[in-house]
Amino acid sequence: MNNSILLVHRGKEYQRKGLKSFRAWIQVYRSSLRSILLTSGTTLLGLIPVLVWGEAGFWYHMAVVVSWGLTYSVVLLLALSGMMTR
Repeated sequence: MNNSILLVHRGKEYQRKGLKSFRAWIQVYRSSLRSILLTSGTTLLGLIPVLVWGEAGFWYHMAVVVSWGLTYSVVLLLALSGMMTR
């Protein structure tokens, strides 16, 4: 949620500076993509031991849900944030 708020804010900021909408969003993604992927990637890497060696208990199911939810939300964030604010 915080990432999408920051992306929208930066996109509108670039548009106010005079960049066209498409160029503004390209600039936003170029500057923010690394931090978004790093934070999501480290969280997913931290869940790998639970997914691989976890028993079929509560923590295994929680790790599955969190990893899929995080992956889905990052894809939606990167795909839809720029499109929905035009």
